[in-house]
Amino acid sequence: MQYRKALAREQAMSRDGSGVSSDLEQAQAQYAAQVQQIAVNEAQIVQAEMSVQTANANLGYTRILAPMDGEVLGIVTREGQTIVSSQIAPTILVLADLDKVQVQTRISEADIQKIHPGQPLWFYVIADPQTRYEGELGYVQPAPQEALEEQNAGASAGNQQSSAIYYNGTFEVDNRQRLLKTSMTAQVFIRIAQVKDALRVPVAALGRSLGDERYLVVVQKENGSEERTIRIGINDRQYAQVLEGLQPGERVVIPQDAGSV
Repeated sequence: MQYRKALAREQAMSRDGSGVSSDLEQAQAQYAAQVQQIAVNEAQIVQAEMSVQTANANLGYTRILAPMDGEVLGIVTREGQTIVSSQIAPTILVLADLDKVQVQTRISEADIQKIHPGQPLWFYVIADPQTRYEGELGYVQPAPQEALEEQNAGASAGNQQSSAIYYNGTFEVDNRQRLLKTSMTAQVFIRIAQVKDALRVPVAALGRSLGDERYLVVVQKENGSEERTIRIGINDRQYAQVLEGLQPGERVVIPQDAGSV
């Protein structure tokens, strides 16, 4: 502003003849120098702002923000270790929300047609077999896990499936009391049917199958035993519902090779 006013004054004096040409030239030179200096200063400001942005970005690389609320289950990367982020983000630590846990159960190929989301279930964990946890089946994987693993591994089409086929089912359970831990082993029971006041027999007592859910059983009598045909309904592989062929109170014989008589 000072040099602009000085230049304007010298230009006005030059026009009315009272000025000195050398003073005008000096004022013009000083003004031009200041204009150039302002341009240099502005460029330095832009460079400084870019440096600040770069420093903030570098500072951001030193801060690790969790993508969710949760508890730290394990620290994978140790202090002082160099982290290189390329196409795959490195794992720093394992974080989990333990208010709810997801339970995964394996469903055999023989049972998969009877299973669907929404079925009630209950389970026990090995660490506490007396406590019963209840839930509802949330999702059933449409393809067996083994087939997906083979696809990911690039298995050839000629490989034969030699092991039993299982489908994964998942469901969530409230865990605000933190009784359930990660990687626990659970025994899951899914209810596919239910009857009340049913007559039942141990599955081990069932003899030869006659088809149409009919089996031979040995019924104990006062003076011996007799073989009888019964028809069963629901079978949970421990007990079978008896629809016909037995009366309440009758005793059936369990073969010795099945456990006891």
